Amino acid sequence: MTQKDFLNRYAVILPFFLSFFLIFRIYSNNLGEVKIIEFLLVLSIYLLICLFIYLPIYVIFRDSIKASVLTTLLVFLNATNGLSKFILEKVFEMYPPPLYRMIMLGITAIIGCLISYVIIKSSNLRNLFKFFAIFVIVLFSFSLLNFISEFRQSSQNDELIADVSGFDISNISFNEKDKRDIYFIIFDAYMGHKQLQKYLNFDNSVFVGELRKRGFFVAENSHSNYPKTIVSMPATLNMEYLPKKTMSQNELQYNLWNNKVMRLFSMFGYKTINVSIGFCLKLKDTYKTFDTILSPFSEGSLGQTYIGEVIRRIVLIKQGEKRVPKSFEVLYSLVNRKEDNFYFTYAHIVCPHGPYYYKPNGELHRNTGSDYQKASGRDKYTDSIIYLNKNILALVDTMLQKDSKPIIILQADHGNNIGFDINKEWAEPSYELVDSRLGVLNAIYFPDEDYSLLYDSISTINTFRVVLKKYADPTILLHEDNYHFLKRFSRDGEDKLYHITDLPYLEFGTLYE
Repeated sequence: MTQKDFLNRYAVILPFFLSFFLIFRIYSNNLGEVKIIEFLLVLSIYLLICLFIYLPIYVIFRDSIKASVLTTLLVFLNATNGLSKFILEKVFEMYPPPLYRMIMLGITAIIGCLISYVIIKSSNLRNLFKFFAIFVIVLFSFSLLNFISEFRQSSQNDELIADVSGFDISNISFNEKDKRDIYFIIFDAYMGHKQLQKYLNFDNSVFVGELRKRGFFVAENSHSNYPKTIVSMPATLNMEYLPKKTMSQNELQYNLWNNKVMRLFSMFGYKTINVSIGFCLKLKDTYKTFDTILSPFSEGSLGQTYIGEVIRRIVLIKQGEKRVPKSFEVLYSLVNRKEDNFYFTYAHIVCPHGPYYYKPNGELHRNTGSDYQKASGRDKYTDSIIYLNKNILALVDTMLQKDSKPIIILQADHGNNIGFDINKEWAEPSYELVDSRLGVLNAIYFPDEDYSLLYDSISTINTFRVVLKKYADPTILLHEDNYHFLKRFSRDGEDKLYHITDLPYLEFGTLYE
């Protein structure tokens, strides 16, 4: 077979190989949190997009090399959407305005048309084809090396779990007479009521009062120990502070996936449930997981391409509008189940975190965009809280009607930072920014309503230490409430490295005296 015949026969592989590389590159950076089925789903979409580009070009030109080169160019330009958003974010220091995103699309289209014209007019494209092939192979080689490195790192992450273990979980037993369902419900970015009042002028005292009427302990001055979900939840669910070092997203995700709390309650005979609709947290030792098709990996991967961005927006809007109602629907089904087994339910509800879909009575805001990053999102954020409050109280009332009342923990993973310019303030945060970002809702219900172990300023890292001290082992010690920030996480396409630092000077509460 001559070189010309070889290229004519196998040229079609190149654009599909480029499509594979584009998704494999993202997958190799997120091994710890992405299921293989998610990777294959998004890969199939990338390959279908490539096929829909290639087929009409081949039908028109009847030249496999020309069709392959043109398709490779168009697939590559299609994948520059993520790069254009990154450039605009750097220019505007925020999510880029729609007009400028359209300008970037126009520039990309013009470049594509000009290069395509040159390719169409060329009679010999073999050298250009070889250049494209070498270019893609070199890029893939770097991603393959990164994949191997990340795979080896994930296999060694058991050492990290050992580093943050504070007591021997194998010697703890939950008192059988105290066994009851446990609901640990995280409301993403739900600020504490003092922070809501101070920074957003929103009075949430009626809701807090209603919880107290139902027997809840509401911590007046509670804070998360870390300012982002990927950092705060591994700490809360392992009941330990994270090592003071730079940690990769895979390390943090592994801590969350293999967390101590879920393992403990599985050992206690509980069926552990993971409700993560709209967030898709990957957790080990779960009896059942309720999640969604479009995971953060799928959303981010599709958003790297212009065509994928259209698909992402269509799916995300439909899925986003339903994520909170569906989460509550699942929780009601768990509360009203007929089984006799005890359940430990971890539910992560992506609200009042933006995008802000909900008005106070559940009607939908339109044009939600990314206003959750701006001061203009204040009213929509508080609308989401009003909507949530109604649903929370109704769910709690259903839970408390059970003969065996459950343990209920209503908590946020972190607060919010509406009104703060985090691009300028995050590296050296003000007291107010830290308070706003770390101040959280923290309401706990014990059936005996004995809250002698709880206190007003308890931080989220002690949540399950209190539960275990009360119901399993009185010798368990609580941590001192310390707080940490991130010296601005790096951004290389996605948040990758988190630099954890102490904030030893903080004594929350002085702002309100």
